[in-house]
Amino acid sequence: MERPEEFDQRQDQSPIGVFVDRNQAETAINALREANFPMEQISLMPQSPPVPKTEAWDSGAKGAILGTVIGGLIGLLLSSLSSSVVVTSDVDVLVHTLGIVAIASGAGAASIGIIAAMSGVNVRRDTNEAADAAPYYLVVAKDIPSDRLSQAKDLLQQLGSQAV
Repeated sequence: MERPEEFDQRQDQSPIGVFVDRNQAETAINALREANFPMEQISLMPQSPPVPKTEAWDSGAKGAILGTVIGGLIGLLLSSLSSSVVVTSDVDVLVHTLGIVAIASGAGAASIGIIAAMSGVNVRRDTNEAADAAPYYLVVAKDIPSDRLSQAKDLLQQLGSQAV
């Protein structure tokens, strides 16, 4: 199936339809083509949910805790290996060990927390609202006169478009 050329959403673009199913959206694009709308002025844009509607925060927090523990253990291992070589007094050993453990814990929390948060953006939060759980596809038009724009919106609503 031929897809319309995608372009950046700017001020001169108007949303004309929203679909929760990609096949429905592509069927709507084909209907616009058959109704003689210029395809270079129509675009289908997949939309992702806003970050607050994903598991990013929870995943990042769990990743930070895991990273702190793993980083602390690695720091403890590194400090025990290096303390016998570098440090001479008991107080220096304690300070050295705590310093390395703290640095490694921070590095682990930051790195694993960021990785977990980024992967959590791809996981949608469980909600009771169907609109939050489903992906959606936005059909936009560029530089189309208002009367034709109304025709396009009406056509897309007949094909299952949700309110724009």
